[in-house]
Amino acid sequence: MYSHLLYFKDSILNRLFSYFHDYFFGTTKPTARNLFLVILAILILDTFRSVSFAHRHVISKMSKTSLNAFYYVLQTDAFEHSTWNDVTTRKALSVVPEQLDSQPLFLSIDDTLIEKFGKKFEHSSTLFDHAAHNGSNFLNGHCMVSLLLSFPVLSEQKMLYLSVPLGYRLWDKSKLALAAEMVAQTMHVIGTQRQVILLCDSWYPKVEVAELVDCYENLHLICNVRSDTVLYDLPPAPTGKRGRPRKQRIFP
Repeated sequence: MYSHLLYFKDSILNRLFSYFHDYFFGTTKPTARNLFLVILAILILDTFRSVSFAHRHVISKMSKTSLNAFYYVLQTDAFEHSTWNDVTTRKALSVVPEQLDSQPLFLSIDDTLIEKFGKKFEHSSTLFDHAAHNGSNFLNGHCMVSLLLSFPVLSEQKMLYLSVPLGYRLWDKSKLALAAEMVAQTMHVIGTQRQVILLCDSWYPKVEVAELVDCYENLHLICNVRSDTVLYDLPPAPTGKRGRPRKQRIFP
């Protein structure tokens, strides 16, 4: 518990800090405090342009901590970023009422492009964007792979689904591998008792992502597929005998 690290006269900030303290488990007191101020700035600002923008307009009004301290917290391995996905998943599942436990959960994979105007950004590259409006189908920027969780709740005795983003990964290797890692991590938290449906576009039902369905019995896949996508398994291993293996008859 880190509720003693910050004192605010406004009780709303106290409740917010108490809610977010699960994300700071295992961190030092200064790290937890600085991370909370960054999250608070994200909630306050209509748009989060950069850490320096947040520090100038929000954080500096609440704390005398220098801007470099926040850069240091975010760029070092002082805490495990991936655990934030697990915390968000647990918080979302805790909201689902017992009478809706039989309803499926939905995981949605997608990616988005973030244009960069400088040339010094790490992992930035020339990317194809079919929806670009800059006179070209290419832009310089980052590609972010995202995972969204949709879970059922009750509102006025009616069931509806709420959605919460679980995480974003900067594309520095295969998008399929990144998406598969994020889904596998989330499935580990959800467990095997709930039905989960994975949703994605035609880019993702290949290799690592498609193999997830075989790894988790409670995971199903709904997606668009390209006309040249292979949807059958590999042929059986050779038996060492001549001819095609005999087909097994299935009796009713």
